Amino acid sequence: MAHTDIGEYIGWQTDITGTPCPPTVSGECVYLGTRGNELHAIDMATGNKRWTFEADHTVYPPTVAGDSLYAGSFDDKLYSFGRESGRVQWVTDVGTTVFPPAANRSTVFAGTYDGRLLCVDSTDGAVQWEFHAEEPMCVKFQPIIQGEDVCAGSYDGQFYLIDVENGDEKRSLHLGGKIKQMAQRGSDIYIGADNGTIQAFSGESQETMWSELSDSAIKSLEPTNRQLLATTKNKIAALSASAGSVTWEEKLETPINSITACDTHVCVTTSEGELFVFDLDGTVLLETTLPAEAETIQSTNSQLFIDGADGTLEAVQIAEMLDIGNERKASERVSGLYTDDTYPPAADGHYICLSPDADSDTYRSKLKSLTQSSDKKVLIVDGNNRSIPTKELKTEAKRGCKDVTVVDRRREILEEELRDLSCKAAVHSRKHIDGTRSL
Repeated sequence: MAHTDIGEYIGWQTDITGTPCPPTVSGECVYLGTRGNELHAIDMATGNKRWTFEADHTVYPPTVAGDSLYAGSFDDKLYSFGRESGRVQWVTDVGTTVFPPAANRSTVFAGTYDGRLLCVDSTDGAVQWEFHAEEPMCVKFQPIIQGEDVCAGSYDGQFYLIDVENGDEKRSLHLGGKIKQMAQRGSDIYIGADNGTIQAFSGESQETMWSELSDSAIKSLEPTNRQLLATTKNKIAALSASAGSVTWEEKLETPINSITACDTHVCVTTSEGELFVFDLDGTVLLETTLPAEAETIQSTNSQLFIDGADGTLEAVQIAEMLDIGNERKASERVSGLYTDDTYPPAADGHYICLSPDADSDTYRSKLKSLTQSSDKKVLIVDGNNRSIPTKELKTEAKRGCKDVTVVDRRREILEEELRDLSCKAAVHSRKHIDGTRSL
């Protein structure tokens, strides 16, 4: 696996005090609470701070609703800020630690260390009702608002469905262990516990969709547009969001520190400072090393935000890194045969990848070797190489192979060739349609 120096792709750095909590990305800003008692609004493009608020203790990840920003703190307070100005709109002291809230335009919901779920008026911070868990154990994770209900998980092992109007319990599920994570995808809610249980709950039918049991405690749950990513100590598993079946999994050598997912990729850091970037099908796109003790804390399609571990928040241009990584991989595999240990295998064929900078003699030599020894189907992926006409390649290849397809870099030709392709294979070239892998 080739390594890429992350330092080349740091877009900006900004100084912060204390270890950052996972940030909230909204609009053009990164909103970041820290264990150094600060809350920052940071411009995503430049890294400049738009405003900073100093609390009396750790500020947990905030949530955005309309023109307001809400944050809980270890200083026993729930705060409301003007999103653009950072002006404090109100403060509610609840007498114990307040964890990350959820909010809509009229109401804020927040769990507390002493096992309560609070419903607070978003205009003035007045407490409307309190729900108490069965045991006085913390409701640590951000609640999930689902229509007329709000969902909360507690360290007492219970998942609660609560009426947003009056705080009455509608139903509860017992997972048999402390609830460690909750995540939402559409109207469906996923709950993970420290006994390895993952349960999917339908917000529409209010019934359990599926339940799976891992071999160790669930550390995190990350939904993507079609699956649920779950991590344990050193393993990542991608589960079908609708059925719970495992679609792919990866076991790492060292314990996982953090995972964050976006529309196109998944970023994972380990306790040894490694960063792995996977696509949504589990293929490793990139492996590199972070600065000492740094962690990935959030990712968008284009940027990766990391704790620099030296009092900085850093924005890495992850999209650029992946493009460079793909180009490097194409160059390293210059028109070589893709085998099972170097690339996802074809169903019944071989690959030739044409990188932009390789010479025509190298290709012809490889092609001749392949066509003389194989009666299998061949997929030639044109990685933007214009030194050899694709028509000529196709003609040469047909002399020794029973079925040859050349895929050109241009979208319209690619789509046409894919429709006609008889051998199933995977396509991976930086010039191809984003996300196209299975033919």
